[in-house]
Amino acid sequence: MKKYNFKLQTLLNIKEQMENSIKNELGAEITHLNKEKKLLDSYIVKKDLYVKDSVDKNTGIINISQVILYNNYIKGLCQEIKDQKNCVQETQCNVEKIRERLIVTSKEKQILQKLDEKQFEDFKYNSIIEEQKINDEILSFKHSKK
Repeated sequence: MKKYNFKLQTLLNIKEQMENSIKNELGAEITHLNKEKKLLDSYIVKKDLYVKDSVDKNTGIINISQVILYNNYIKGLCQEIKDQKNCVQETQCNVEKIRERLIVTSKEKQILQKLDEKQFEDFKYNSIIEEQKINDEILSFKHSKK
């Protein structure tokens, strides 16, 4: 009996390797995205703290230099928050692009797997038919010998 051999097995193996590689890349990018989001959150918390602190300190005697210093620092934090939001958005776009690549690669791999399964079923069916023919020939040979 012949052994089943999927002719596109090397391509299927390559697609599986590509899928695993893209999954690893996606995991790394999601980790990077989470770090960027945490950094953004820390900037927002820091800004809120300084705004609250500046309001609390300005309830009594107002020190102009301190108010200017707080305002400049808060403006700087606002700019960092804006920059960090852009960074988070860019990283989110990268994650989506990698997800799309993963989806395409997974679909290609699934197509090859289904083709492999279909060809294997055909192979099994043809093997059974061939085996039946051989059995019929043996029976007919035995019967004709008697």
